[in-house]
Amino acid sequence: MTCPVPRSPSPRRHLSFAALGVIPSLALAVFGFYALHREAALARLHNFQPGILARFVFSQGIYPPHPPNPTTVPAPDPSSRLAEAWLRAVQWEASSRTSTSVVSAWQATLDLAQSHPSEPIARFRLGTALARLGRVDQARTLLESLLAPPTTLAGESGLPLDVLTYRALLQIADSDPQASLAAPSWYDRLAQRVLLHWQLPEALLLEASPPSAERLQSWQRIARLHEESRQAFQNLPTQPDYDSPSWFTQPDTEIHLVTFRTVEGGIWRVHWPESLVQKVLSTTNSIVLPRYLGRTVNIAGRRFPSAPDGEPLATAATSVFPSLSVTLTLADPAIWDARQRRKTWIFGTLITLATLATLGAFLAALRASERQRQLALQQSEFVAAVSHELRAPLAAVRLLAEELIDLPHEHDSRREEYHRLILREARRLGLLVDNVLRHSRLERRGPELDRIPIDLSQQVTSVVQALQPTAEERNVALEVQLPDAPVEAHADPQAITQILVNLIDNALKHSPPSSAVTISLAQSMSPPIPGLAILQIQDQGPGIPAADHARIFEAFVRRGSELRRETPGVGLGLAIVRQLVQAHHGRIRVDSQPGHGACFTVELPMEPRHA
Repeated sequence: MTCPVPRSPSPRRHLSFAALGVIPSLALAVFGFYALHREAALARLHNFQPGILARFVFSQGIYPPHPPNPTTVPAPDPSSRLAEAWLRAVQWEASSRTSTSVVSAWQATLDLAQSHPSEPIARFRLGTALARLGRVDQARTLLESLLAPPTTLAGESGLPLDVLTYRALLQIADSDPQASLAAPSWYDRLAQRVLLHWQLPEALLLEASPPSAERLQSWQRIARLHEESRQAFQNLPTQPDYDSPSWFTQPDTEIHLVTFRTVEGGIWRVHWPESLVQKVLSTTNSIVLPRYLGRTVNIAGRRFPSAPDGEPLATAATSVFPSLSVTLTLADPAIWDARQRRKTWIFGTLITLATLATLGAFLAALRASERQRQLALQQSEFVAAVSHELRAPLAAVRLLAEELIDLPHEHDSRREEYHRLILREARRLGLLVDNVLRHSRLERRGPELDRIPIDLSQQVTSVVQALQPTAEERNVALEVQLPDAPVEAHADPQAITQILVNLIDNALKHSPPSSAVTISLAQSMSPPIPGLAILQIQDQGPGIPAADHARIFEAFVRRGSELRRETPGVGLGLAIVRQLVQAHHGRIRVDSQPGHGACFTVELPMEPRHA
């Protein structure tokens, strides 16, 4: 029988496990997203933009409101200390605009103006005085405090105080690199207050330094549009008010949807032409729905189509078009039921596959973890065994060498015995190192064979002669049974020698004294597999339990603590034999029972085979 030996999974096998776990999950995710996309098709209605296609028919009210007038700040009482301080600060500013005395004078005025309506004006004058003196951080703090919330006061020149403040901030930005970062924002606010809120001349913007010519041109274009709108609204006639959207038909004209917007002082009426309504309908009809669903569009109480088809399921409304809602109806319950059953089956199958894949991945990870634990344990045992196996022969060689140095010259017989013992221990060390190196090379690159026609009988004879001294030392007889004719095969001579050495050495280790190890070679020419060389090594050792027949071919595996103490080696010999036999497309098996020895059988094809 072929001994099954666990091997590390190949990279391709790892990829197969990963694909098995990932593909069902990906399929579940894709199908789920597709289903959600189909169910949320109506959400696209909220992105519908009809454009400015409606037209105003009449208006009652004003857009935009008339520009407000800035509030004038009353002057302080001429007999008050505030009036005296204000006059003194103005005089100092007229005589020396950039002196610290001007700043001190306006600071004193601001202290007296607390809770007085003129306090914002004093704060503005102090901020500009600080800016002229170069103390831009303090000036910027004071000026920005006037803008939150925006003020409606008028400055001493009559211009709105917020306009004057933004202009002062832009002047600071011209000389302060840190403040220049906020210049575009200040310019936009200045343009909005000048052109839209206060409706002041555009020249106030030209006097300030714009961040770019494009920004100025953009605000000029906005100002022209607002002016055109104001002129257009002033020419619209005034008509009675209406309360709700309605459909309106005039003679010889198309149908219009009429809506109303409340503005300051009245209501605007807007006509939406039939062409725009048709555009809305084509947009809603372009949304692809499942076959079992129908749709009814409702615009201001008018349904398209006129009668709903099927049981209403849900209604969605949007604010981008007046009084527009879409109702989904169940057009074909049979298709709905079949689709739901199919969706349930698909989701159930995908979830089951994903669960099984996850469970399989967990079991594979658990198995890999257990495999790693066993490998770590075997590695630890291997290090301990190698250390022990190396220590014993090295100690023996060192002891024998010391004895040779101290041994008198006349003891030639003892010298010969010491030389023989040193040779035996050296051979033992060499075999151990060769096994470790060969196993490491086989694990990394696999067997590299140089197959040539060889005589297996000659290989057996050579190996037996080389191991005869070891057998004599252990008082074990080597019995060889070879056929009369040569047994030729295409094989690697070194690999075959390694197989024979490891198997015979393993048999010698476990054979008791005064026993025999039988090495037999035969050739099978009968069905089912003709042209097969059969090599058997039979020992009379303690035997191997059936449960360990497969494990003994694993690397670093040795049976039982008692056997491990009494027999040398690190458990690599049989593992190397298995790899070399499989590389020759052969097989190896063991037949053994406790107390009846063990018989290792190697079957090698005599003709070369391709992998």
